[in-house]
Amino acid sequence: MNKIIDYFVENSVVVNLLTLLIIVIGFMSIVSLNKETFPNVDFNYITVRTLYQGAAAEDIEKLITIEVERELKEVDGIEEINAMSAEGASIVSLKIDPDYDTDDVLVEVRNALSDLAQNVPDEVESPVISKATNTERALVEYAIYGLSERELRKHAKFVRDKIERFSPIAKVTLNGYREEVFDIQVKLEKLLQYDLTLMEILNAIKDRQVNITAGNIKLPKQEKLVRTLQENETVKSLENIVIISNDRGSSIQVKDVARVSRILRDKTREERADGKLAIFLGVSAKANADVIETSELVEKEIKKLAEERGFEYKAFNDLSYYVKKRLGVLSQNGVQGIILVIICLVFFMNFRVSLITALGAPFAFLVAFSLMDSFDITINLISMFGLILVLGMLVDDSIIVAEQYYQFLEKGFKPKEAAKKAAKETLAPVTSTVITTMIAFGSLFFMDGIMGKFMWPVPAVVIICLIASWLECFLILPGHLSDFAGKVKNMEKTRWYKPLQNFYQKSLELALNYAKTTVFIFIIMFVGAITLGTKMRFELFPGDDVTYAYFNIKGPVGASFERTNKTLLKMEKIIQEEIKADELVGFRTITGYQWSKGGTPRTGSHYGTIFIELTMQDLRLRKTDEILKIVSERAKNIVGEYTFSLEKIKGGPPSGKPVNVEISSDSLYDLKSASEKIKQKLDSMDEMISSEIDYEVGKKQIIVDINEAEARRLGVSNTQIAMELRNAFEGLVATTIKKSDEDIDVLVRLTEQRRSTEETLKKIRVQNNQGRRIPLVNMVKFKEQDGSFIIRRFQRQRTFSIAGEVDRMKSTSRQVNQDITPFLDEIVKTYPGMTYQLTGENKDTQDSLESFKKALVVSMFLIFILLVVQFSSLAQPLIIMSAIPFGFIGVIGSFFIFDLAIGFMALMGVLGLAGVVINDSIVLVTFINRYLKTDGFHMSSLVKASVSRFRPVILTTFTTVVGLLPVAHMPGGDPFLKPMAVSFAYGLLFSTSITLIFVPTCYVLYMKILEKLNKGEHLDNN
Repeated sequence: MNKIIDYFVENSVVVNLLTLLIIVIGFMSIVSLNKETFPNVDFNYITVRTLYQGAAAEDIEKLITIEVERELKEVDGIEEINAMSAEGASIVSLKIDPDYDTDDVLVEVRNALSDLAQNVPDEVESPVISKATNTERALVEYAIYGLSERELRKHAKFVRDKIERFSPIAKVTLNGYREEVFDIQVKLEKLLQYDLTLMEILNAIKDRQVNITAGNIKLPKQEKLVRTLQENETVKSLENIVIISNDRGSSIQVKDVARVSRILRDKTREERADGKLAIFLGVSAKANADVIETSELVEKEIKKLAEERGFEYKAFNDLSYYVKKRLGVLSQNGVQGIILVIICLVFFMNFRVSLITALGAPFAFLVAFSLMDSFDITINLISMFGLILVLGMLVDDSIIVAEQYYQFLEKGFKPKEAAKKAAKETLAPVTSTVITTMIAFGSLFFMDGIMGKFMWPVPAVVIICLIASWLECFLILPGHLSDFAGKVKNMEKTRWYKPLQNFYQKSLELALNYAKTTVFIFIIMFVGAITLGTKMRFELFPGDDVTYAYFNIKGPVGASFERTNKTLLKMEKIIQEEIKADELVGFRTITGYQWSKGGTPRTGSHYGTIFIELTMQDLRLRKTDEILKIVSERAKNIVGEYTFSLEKIKGGPPSGKPVNVEISSDSLYDLKSASEKIKQKLDSMDEMISSEIDYEVGKKQIIVDINEAEARRLGVSNTQIAMELRNAFEGLVATTIKKSDEDIDVLVRLTEQRRSTEETLKKIRVQNNQGRRIPLVNMVKFKEQDGSFIIRRFQRQRTFSIAGEVDRMKSTSRQVNQDITPFLDEIVKTYPGMTYQLTGENKDTQDSLESFKKALVVSMFLIFILLVVQFSSLAQPLIIMSAIPFGFIGVIGSFFIFDLAIGFMALMGVLGLAGVVINDSIVLVTFINRYLKTDGFHMSSLVKASVSRFRPVILTTFTTVVGLLPVAHMPGGDPFLKPMAVSFAYGLLFSTSITLIFVPTCYVLYMKILEKLNKGEHLDNN
């Protein structure tokens, strides 16, 4: 390596060409790299969705869900099985064991369910089996509004078709869009008058819709195609369809028994943007699409169409904004950081040395951008976090080399000689520091679960940058220093720090003279910090900075759509009154739908949700929690019978609800009773904003009890009875008319008046196998019973979930879960066979912390082994690594002062902090050993060695801190990154005293112990 260093110092042309090449390739890579929100992630989940239109939740559970669970029993690799049975649908979610390949399990699941159709009713649709991924990226949602519903439909379809033609777009989904239908409402009186059934009308319409090719007729000069064509595309043509006719030429047509109209489907969902009727276009981009370019392309097109067609529009949930913002943070903070670094360095060294040293960071970034594509890393929110995290560390290695070079210049060495000597003397310690930091961050590759899959780009880009920084230190920097920073005039201008250095020397001598007392003081501070830390808030991803939230309401099952809509209109008024214009981007109201964090969205006329998007925290005075609390308290007072809940959407990988209690039992009565008690307990806690039980008593059910013996005697099957009833009330699609821009269903059902009374049941007739119409009441009896709206199962057992949102200003998810655990322990004791588990954010936090701890232990062990090999000692690595836990003192103190919750991002900052602290300690101990080897063990030698490292330690600290301060405190920064920057920057400020005072003090105690063990002999080599 020494010869390589000599070569690059002597050949400045090679160095300059290499630098230019990196700059060109780096900037080209920045332009060409894809920019996206998150990396592609396999979530280790498989979903089985099966539809059975019109079936009650109990029937769905019994006929489909349990059958699916039974078929999957033999499939290996399924860690957990969650199931939801609702009216008309069964959804089974499979969590796959991380040790198994999800694609292999997917094949096994499909094979296991291939024969499901043989064990379920014929009307059940084939299951849709899919793997959960984020390859199709939700990019942005556009609301178009300001016109009538029919005009909005026309424009929405046109805009969708335009946008879907763009190659980066995967699909555009229309929400709040009602399809057209040909609605054939049959008059029951006419059915009775003409002795007809609904199924006869349905079949007549179905048979009339024919488009069949018969083949070709070969004529002498040409061929002609024969087609049987009978299509009905208008109201009039449908009215004229003949249902039955006789030999006398008379017939009964559809218009004789029904009213035909072309209408919009019955309203089951309505959407509004800022209180105005709207249709939303959900734009999803392909996996390889550049999120920024695609977003700008879509925005430009919609803006143009809005001007041409006269509709208004607004963007919601634009994920490209956060990519652009974090790119802005990276570039802005990078520039600010480099300027501040240069200013810091100038105070200790001359301007040229400072400038060349500071350019190590952008050089490393350009190398990283050049290599990212080779490692399948894109520019996304996670990889940019890694770049921001490593920003403060990249200059450290350059500072060590440059400062040593500067010392040699001060001693009179010529520039090239000083550059070679500085690089060679610092090669071993700097290499060691780079490897230890790489190991520290490389441990994140061992993180399990979703967190590990999301976070893997962080260690990848950090390691690439560190390697690039190391190469720059020893191949590029020495040559540039000798060529452009060889003059040492005005050296005395940098002597201002001498008084500071003298103060440090006196402080160190005092600490070494009272070594035991010094160590004891640090231990007391550490214990105090840990004690304080146990009382501070811990949240995996703190919710203080959120900009998205949902206000959900849930009414009694069966509550009308109009009633739910009126309640939401009142809530909209509260939002407009309580949230200021500069605090609100917009809000989206959905009637008939409820968003569910970590679960399946719910639909039904008694559900409603309002999604609000707030401006970024630094653009408003009030905190998110303050705004949401005011709105929530007012909303609770006006919802009446409806239950209210709030859910905040936090940054980071997907996580569950802050409080989520899952109770399982075979007894439905016990589940209902226990869940009510748990909800009452949560509601009584001042820390809770809202809570809800996911179980709902369903609509009253009219059970049709078929007398099978009588039905068989009369020639009527059970299926015929069921289909006639469904045709009467739900309606059946007779056929679908293909239009150029839309498929329109032809729906046959009774009139709305007849669908609104139970008396209709007694008048329905069914056609038997001989063509006779048999009154339904001759074959069935009717009885009423309560039903379930949603039935959930966990691990093949019925489960209720009680979930809630925590007031972050008063407590945390973790604390509330701890507080409620004793109560839950007592509850389950009173119900035999009942079990519970705390899931959601609490489980995510525990899993992530356990995974992080495991990764940390692995990295610390590997670092220890590396240091043992380097120093040929067991004690010295322990001295170096002892600096890590004491760095927590500064972290906890800073979070206490700024009133921040400690979370995963703070721990990432601690990981970076550990790398820098170890690096400084390694270099310090290396130089102490070098001085002691030359001079023998004397206190003055140790002091001299420590003082010689004062300037580089102070420099690395200041440059790292000032590089991170813009992220932590500058207006317009990213609140998601703030905890990382605060823990890293302020932890490092305190850790400087650890490096400069605590490490030398421990070294003295270590040497004194060795002296005693060796009966007073000084050991020069250790």
